[in-house]
Amino acid sequence: MKSRIIAITGISGLISGAISMALGEYTSVRTQNEQLQVEIDTERDALTRNPEGEEAELSIMFESLGMHPSSTARDAASQVHANTEQALRVHLAHELGLSPDEKQSPRVAAIASLVSFSSVGAIIPVLPFLIGFGTLGWGLLFGGVGLLAAGFAAAKFTDRNPFASAGRQLLFGGIAVAATYGIGTLLGVSQLG
Repeated sequence: MKSRIIAITGISGLISGAISMALGEYTSVRTQNEQLQVEIDTERDALTRNPEGEEAELSIMFESLGMHPSSTARDAASQVHANTEQALRVHLAHELGLSPDEKQSPRVAAIASLVSFSSVGAIIPVLPFLIGFGTLGWGLLFGGVGLLAAGFAAAKFTDRNPFASAGRQLLFGGIAVAATYGIGTLLGVSQLG
């Protein structure tokens, strides 16, 4: 019976966690895109209100990057400002380190978060309880192997040491498990079942 309760609560946690992660990711990416749009609108407004001042600012920026003589920097700024959209892109890149093309899709980010959380992260420690190995040891073993595999796989995409990445993932997962177990113990969760 305990194994069944753990499986049910694990699946419930998986579903609610996946939804929470997806909504959080959606909100985060959407907010980031809105912030980028504010910066784009602000810079576009500055280019409209004071094109000469913005061109002079770009000329000074080019000089500070090593473009000499100053007439070369002024000519380059003038050429960039011949096209308003190009001037906007250059100002955003050099002043703020931004690009209007950097907007990500909030929906894609939310779906990716939902799928990765539910299909990979949260289901692995619940699997032993779903297939009949209903003990804490099996849950920890499955979860540990899942964390190691996730860290190892992530390192392949980032050109990092796969063993260090796997170890870090296991360490952080272990901290989360210990915190969750400790909080559950303090709240008397084991006495509820």
